[in-house]
Amino acid sequence: MTFDRREFLKKMSISIGAASLPGIGFASAFSQNNFAPQQILQIGGNSLVGANTGYSLSSARTYDRMVVTTLTPSDIANQHVAQLNKIGINAMLFGGGWAHKLASTDSDSALMESLPFVNSNFASDKMPESVSNHLIFPSSNRKIGVMGIGFGEQGQRISGTIEKMNQVASRLKNDLGCDEVYCLADDPNPYFQFYTLKDLASASLNINKFFGSDSLKQQSELHVMQNKDKRQVLVAITNPKAEKQSVVSLQKGRFSDFQLI
Repeated sequence: MTFDRREFLKKMSISIGAASLPGIGFASAFSQNNFAPQQILQIGGNSLVGANTGYSLSSARTYDRMVVTTLTPSDIANQHVAQLNKIGINAMLFGGGWAHKLASTDSDSALMESLPFVNSNFASDKMPESVSNHLIFPSSNRKIGVMGIGFGEQGQRISGTIEKMNQVASRLKNDLGCDEVYCLADDPNPYFQFYTLKDLASASLNINKFFGSDSLKQQSELHVMQNKDKRQVLVAITNPKAEKQSVVSLQKGRFSDFQLI
């Protein structure tokens, strides 16, 4: 990951350390209803409702404009599942209650099986065939690997989850040649008290960006962390019910901005 942390902190006028960045305002890049190159939009439940999708999403999928989500069934209503197929989701975490949802006889099951679900740590024999272990997106100048870490599996342990996470990230970067690795992750705190997504990022290796959600956050945040090797890793945490969605902007692979739209 090529990211000048000091320049970033200088630009945002904050001190060196783990940085929490609440909303920085509306970005001019979105004024014409188009995404600038290399932007990652993390959507929440409110993006699935009416006009909230109009200015920020389109049905066409592109690799320079990546759309990801860590929404769970409790974050969205049944009637909005079909909307996920229309707004150009590139990667969606299979975690939380999705295993139960896909196993049910719910009328939306067929629609959900067409979504780009990813999970890298649940037992493979219990995973639907429609869920990928990882996804790879080649862009004009980068190769991006996307993985997913879920919580709530029976018998799951933090140590085993971290080990599996780092194994998958190493394979994506070292064996499959990804320039960057993104990890979509559940909030571990409901299952492991006092353990957070930021703790998961601190224990990671070979992962450049984490995307997760926390319903207790007032609004989406971006944190600058250090991983196990003391390398920089970005952690974007969104409130699934927040009015605004988060956008991480990159220029030639380098971090350039964080906005709420």
